Amino acid sequence: MDKDIIVAEDEDVKIIFHFKVFCKLLKECMSIYGNTTIENAQQLVKNFHPLQQPISTTDDIVFFSHENIYHWAMLALYGETYWLIHPECEKLPDSYEKWVENALSRHSLDDCYEFMSKNNNVTNKA
Repeated sequence: MDKDIIVAEDEDVKIIFHFKVFCKLLKECMSIYGNTTIENAQQLVKNFHPLQQPISTTDDIVFFSHENIYHWAMLALYGETYWLIHPECEKLPDSYEKWVENALSRHSLDDCYEFMSKNNNVTNKA
């Protein structure tokens, strides 16, 4: 997919998925925590099966939002059940939270997802 932002909505919620930022952070996360080159990470993200599927509904976006960027990066790098093959990747690295906070702030974001309730105009971050 080659989109910057994906917007989906249903009767209850509107979700903005900062897709380009998500992909960029996946690459960075793989290169930092997966000990691979940024070039390899770019190819892995390009070929990552979940990102090749249509992302157009709120359910599609929620599928991504239920896990952190680290999980998606390790899944793209090492595959299903990566934590069994690479037990060192099972837990978030100590520096991850600070890294992802700084990475998102470079894009003036708190998260890659913005959830806006249509019923009471409440905005929630994933």
